[in-house]
Amino acid sequence: MGKALLFLTSIFFVIGCSQHVQFNVDELVPEQDITLAMSSGQKLSGTVSEIQGEALVIVDDKGQAWQAPKNKIESISGPETVVDLDGKIINEKDIKQAKGNKNFWLFTLSGGALSLGTSFFLSSMASRAADEDAHDTIVNSGTAAGTLIGTWLFARAGKKRDYDQAVATIRAKRGGSPAQNIETEKAKQQRIQKEMNELQKQREAQEAELKRLREKMLEK
Repeated sequence: MGKALLFLTSIFFVIGCSQHVQFNVDELVPEQDITLAMSSGQKLSGTVSEIQGEALVIVDDKGQAWQAPKNKIESISGPETVVDLDGKIINEKDIKQAKGNKNFWLFTLSGGALSLGTSFFLSSMASRAADEDAHDTIVNSGTAAGTLIGTWLFARAGKKRDYDQAVATIRAKRGGSPAQNIETEKAKQQRIQKEMNELQKQREAQEAELKRLREKMLEK
């Protein structure tokens, strides 16, 4: 039980770490979360507060403002930029506040159980072609590896679902300008129409195939 809890906690920690990408200074915008690597070796993490001519001002999680000269910045990294319907930044702090872990636990537990059963079955089938002495090793190692990999993949998918739902919640709360809302609704209608057209094409293809089969049967 203790090992299982440790395993789940490790998955939660690893997947919970955001994937960072690299940015250039001219790509930054206010409210963006970044980490600066300075030429002095110092690292500064926080939210962009102001972009000045020769420096960046960022505020850390304690509310302390730091001014970083642009010519002293070695690299800039941070999570991928997420925006609302008006194109304004949704920073990581807002996402963390809106995000739950419901899908993470649901996907992890159910996916782990599914991976365990599937891995045991496949390993047992594979072990039948091996020598008797290697039977237990193949089953145990195959089941363990398959369960670990499967659980990790399901947990990652659950974490992504929680993240996407948090972003959607924030976008819905913030709303958007009337023009943006019209464009969003228009895009939605276009997507629905496209899906309906695809379904119609599939139905026509099925009907054509059934007609061909009926004609072929009558020929006999």
